[in-house]
Amino acid sequence: MKRILIVLLLLLVATAVAEAQPVITSLSADSLPRSGRLLIRGASFGSADRGRVEIGGREAPFTRWSDALIAAYVPEATTIGAAAVQVFTDAGASNTMPLAVTLRTPPQDGVAWRFQADAMYIRARPAVGPDGTVYTNDVAGHLYALAPDGGLQWIFNGAGGSGVTLGPDGNIYAGSEAAITAINPDGTLLWRFAQNPRAFILLGPNVGPDGNIYAVATQGLGVFSLTPYGDLRWSMPEPYSRPIVDLQEIVFGPGDADFQLYFNANDHLKGIRLDGREVFTISGSLSAQLGDPQPAVGPDGNIYTHQFLIGQGTRLVAFDPQGDRLWTFFEAGTNVVSTPDVGQDGVIYDGHNLASLYAIHPNGAERWRYTDSGILSSPVVSPNNDLIFLGGIVTYGQPGLFAGVSTAGALLWRILLPIEDGRNVVPSSRARFSGDAQMVYIGTSIPGQESGNEYCYLYAVATAP
Repeated sequence: MKRILIVLLLLLVATAVAEAQPVITSLSADSLPRSGRLLIRGASFGSADRGRVEIGGREAPFTRWSDALIAAYVPEATTIGAAAVQVFTDAGASNTMPLAVTLRTPPQDGVAWRFQADAMYIRARPAVGPDGTVYTNDVAGHLYALAPDGGLQWIFNGAGGSGVTLGPDGNIYAGSEAAITAINPDGTLLWRFAQNPRAFILLGPNVGPDGNIYAVATQGLGVFSLTPYGDLRWSMPEPYSRPIVDLQEIVFGPGDADFQLYFNANDHLKGIRLDGREVFTISGSLSAQLGDPQPAVGPDGNIYTHQFLIGQGTRLVAFDPQGDRLWTFFEAGTNVVSTPDVGQDGVIYDGHNLASLYAIHPNGAERWRYTDSGILSSPVVSPNNDLIFLGGIVTYGQPGLFAGVSTAGALLWRILLPIEDGRNVVPSSRARFSGDAQMVYIGTSIPGQESGNEYCYLYAVATAP
């Protein structure tokens, strides 16, 4: 009897193992370029820590892994032509499904390449390494490392979707409300700093001129700094108050003479020394509220941000490094302003009432204005100081666009973004120029997608299309 029970038990175990063998039932595409996103559907995929996907015999990076769905990417080294897709787990190998692998080609004129991320949108500004590697994290916390030509190098999952920044040693730092994560240049975990208490909203993280990491965690640690090794240097309280600040970079004073950081949140602008000493706090009031947008710092150390005055509208305000007001710009009736940016010559660029871009001298005088037929946002000036890149949309409910305006105020080019499956591709992050200013990178979103299949793109746009 005992022997019979043992045999039955072995048969049950063997049956369970057989039932757990992975099965692929469908692929989201029958043809994809290298670094393309592939949804693999099936059953018994188990967990990511005990499985792998191979495409053309090469292990594929992935973002999502559940028992019935894997979101993977075609490895850059995959041979062009027919390739087999297969899932491997402890229970064995799945059946194979065919995939035709092709070369990556530019999606449209003026666009060097675009990369499909596995989330609804990219809101954080990309980072670019000295070797041209582009780092971007989507709202789901997947961090992607992309070669200058758009090829996927690696994916790090669980990095957070708030911000991404680089250290002088090439390490990458990303953040979420729960943690700051440091990643080695090869895509492996370096360290993770858990925020205790957890932040309600996280601004940053950003690496300062001293190589340390800085962030603002409202209702959490507050303003805080970490060493490149993940040790807490200092923190100061930063309570939450309206208006809501969803995403922002920490900005720093120029050069070695002004070791200060700045952020504009919780209805105040703060200047803080890199050793944690507060220099100034400029608070708003019921009649003059400090706005949400990202502050900017000029080469002379002056800070530019926005202030909303009840009954008058929003103005651009300039402060010196001690927090003293220098001047304001924009007349009454300004309803919408953009995020300011500053060129190497100190000229400030800011959007006004959706359609206008202003260039403003460091003394607060208007230099020129450009008015567009569409809606423009988030001007970013080139390191060469010859081009302002803007994202935007044709109008509400219409496709997105990219525009290049010269630093003399003339439109140089415009790129309309496509409609995909009846939905508009629209810019969703600030842009970042490459070190040589020949390329600019920006995240997008596609509103209205079906749940479970959300995606978006990181675009690489040539500055001289």
